Amino acid sequence: MEVLLDILKIVAGAVGGGGIVTLITFFINRHDAKKGKYKALEDKVDGFENHLIRIEKKMDAQSATNARIRILQFSDEIRHEVLNRSKESYDQVLLDIDEYEKYCKDEPTYKNSKAVAAISFIRNAYDQHLKDDSFLK
Repeated sequence: MEVLLDILKIVAGAVGGGGIVTLITFFINRHDAKKGKYKALEDKVDGFENHLIRIEKKMDAQSATNARIRILQFSDEIRHEVLNRSKESYDQVLLDIDEYEKYCKDEPTYKNSKAVAAISFIRNAYDQHLKDDSFLK
């Protein structure tokens, strides 16, 4: 800080009293110009951040929709006995169910009523396979 004051004293002595006003005005104008550039940059960054947030929300909704599709397909396949499933298959669809239900809870505008019966059916089938030890081996 002292070095800066020394520099200002030297500059003030070199340019005289009237020059100081000009020098201060120059620095104020320069600061304002930079402030305007920074504000424009800040606005662009804010806009980009908002855009990323919208994209992230769309991706989360699509991920929940994809989980619901897998849940419904899995339910249909076990309901129609298309094939027996391994415990790992059930574990994976249960993870999809957890993800889907969490998203539905966090986003009340996203409708969950489309998979409630399928989820219940999968959980009941899983419990039955556990009791009977009848998973595909």
